[in-house]
Amino acid sequence: VSRGFSLSAAPLGSATYELILDDSQLLRGIDAAKGKVDGLTQGISSSFQGIDKAAATAGQSFDQIGQGATVAGGLLENTGRQAVSAGEQTARSFTGARTAASSFADSLLPVPLGFAGIGVAAAGAAAGVVAFGASSVSAFGEFQAGMNEVFSLLGDATQSELDALSAQARAFATDFGVSTQDVVQGLYDALSAGVPSDNVFSFLETATRAGIAGVTDTQTAVAGISSVVNAFGEDVVSAAEASDIMFQSVVNGQTTFGELASQLSNVTPLAAALGVTFEDVAAAIATMTAQGTSTATATTQLRQLMIELSDSSTIASQAFQDVAGVGFQAFIAAGGTMADALVVMQDAADDAGVSLQEMFGSSEAGLAALSLAGGNIDTFRKNIDDVNTSVGATDEAFAQMDQGAVRSIQKLQSAWNELKLSVGEALAPQIEDLANN
Repeated sequence: VSRGFSLSAAPLGSATYELILDDSQLLRGIDAAKGKVDGLTQGISSSFQGIDKAAATAGQSFDQIGQGATVAGGLLENTGRQAVSAGEQTARSFTGARTAASSFADSLLPVPLGFAGIGVAAAGAAAGVVAFGASSVSAFGEFQAGMNEVFSLLGDATQSELDALSAQARAFATDFGVSTQDVVQGLYDALSAGVPSDNVFSFLETATRAGIAGVTDTQTAVAGISSVVNAFGEDVVSAAEASDIMFQSVVNGQTTFGELASQLSNVTPLAAALGVTFEDVAAAIATMTAQGTSTATATTQLRQLMIELSDSSTIASQAFQDVAGVGFQAFIAAGGTMADALVVMQDAADDAGVSLQEMFGSSEAGLAALSLAGGNIDTFRKNIDDVNTSVGATDEAFAQMDQGAVRSIQKLQSAWNELKLSVGEALAPQIEDLANN
């Protein structure tokens, strides 16, 4: 090389870098690099003006769950400012390097390479910011798509009403420390199940509290509670009452809220049609599962029991009417309970000199009767009394489960997700403009 020089330094331990460049190549390279860094610095500064505002908005969510979360809310701002600062330092380093190279181009000169470390830091910080921004835009896009599905169920709602619903969904998620995905799906499921739009968040609050208390997801709680309300009618069983009764059944039996929610639809439509109360159904399931019967099997057996008692063509129905003087449905309408009905069937079996199970044509109905009558009748009656005085059962379970490390982490995750949605919302219009142009 006719005109060259050597630059050596050891910025990382004992490592030694030697760079031999043509003077004109060095100057052009430094100018080009400095220009790129200047552009990067300006771009980061511009972007973070919008992100600062979003982060400040999201930071309000973090205030609800502690100072630690509030600190987390400022990470993005700090990262951005560090990136800008590092970029400015890098630019200054390039300027200093060019001056040094111009002054000593004809001789070998050691030039500090510390600015290389700064450049790496700036690049790393900028890459992290870009990745977070992309993830935030993606999260906001998913939220928008989910809410658009919810909007499709609302008919002629105005844009301002839809915007208010979106804001309420996000606030609901942070208030209860759940994901916006759960809230959006819960809204869709509740509206699909016929919950009125003006009451949907009240219903969703009951389902969310039940889901947290019952260690299940919101969608399962929505499905279970809505199936009960739809079967019996809201004027007979409200969402809050259904949830309380279900929790009392969990306490008295060997089942879970999630299992109940997913299996109740096997029996509740028939029970409601026959006039059997939901309290009787829940008490029967508690009694049966406490003896080791699975929730799914219990609901199947209980349904078959009611079918045979109410079908006038069965031996069980005819025997019941002979002893009670009226059919099963009329007996229930007059104020009788399932426990009372099984006492009648036990009397009929005793009169016939056969076992209670033999009074039924199917093994399912016979097994249900055995689980609820005879030596189990007192437990069944106690469970009926318990579910009839179960007001507050959901709140009590929720208070117990809404504490501890797991729930704290879930609340932090929810607040962090809100921060991402705020950032994504701020950046989305710029991304759309870029894509369209």
